[in-house]
Amino acid sequence: MAAKARAAMGGLPGLASVDIDAAAGRYGDYGPRMQFESTFVTLWLDDRARLDEVVEVRGGEHLEEAMEHGRGALALPLHFGASYVVPPIIAHRHPTRFVFNRMNFDELRDRAFPSLDVDAFGIDDDATFRKGLRALKDGLVFAMFPEYDPRGRGRHHTVVPFLGASVVAPEGPALMSRAAGAAMLPMHLDRTGEAHFVLTIHPAIPAPTDDVEVQGSTVALWRLIERLILDGRAGDWEMWTDFDLMRTESAA
Repeated sequence: MAAKARAAMGGLPGLASVDIDAAAGRYGDYGPRMQFESTFVTLWLDDRARLDEVVEVRGGEHLEEAMEHGRGALALPLHFGASYVVPPIIAHRHPTRFVFNRMNFDELRDRAFPSLDVDAFGIDDDATFRKGLRALKDGLVFAMFPEYDPRGRGRHHTVVPFLGASVVAPEGPALMSRAAGAAMLPMHLDRTGEAHFVLTIHPAIPAPTDDVEVQGSTVALWRLIERLILDGRAGDWEMWTDFDLMRTESAA
């Protein structure tokens, strides 16, 4: 994993100020580190008082403001650290639905947080958009991971600048935001101590109203991802594994 990340990072001019060897070395143990951190947070997902001690939420006001409009909120957990526990954390504030690629969600929920109002479904070409839109229309939080569509590139992708190069990014989040009239809320989870995490909910990206704004919203999201990477998280971004599939050079 470290070698693959090093190769991906080395081809990006925007990472010239980053110690790529150190970042790639950290990424080398990303998998076990993410699993450990996810498991630790999961231990407290059915205990709100203890969870609040373990996970500090910053920017919660952005979520509350988005929910005031009655159109739900589109949560976009970014793939930094233990990102897969973010939707259940959000469900402690508002009922949440989310989409995943590979996860034994039903078994996990039944064992670890059975009382939490959260549900999830696997990604599916025919049903994903419809189910997400239904959740938002019902005034719920719907969460999706925005950087990569495991179904591959399709017509709902666009080229965005990224770290001095460019990637082919999914427009699905912006299109769903537009259809529902629900704001997008990027968020990321950092581990800040041995038993402490911070979930940062960033200011909302307003729901786009036309194709130009869909493109602009997608670019804005990727500018945020770029900023977070340059702020010391280059070794914590899961997507280096799939980065070859995201670069514009691999479009052929």
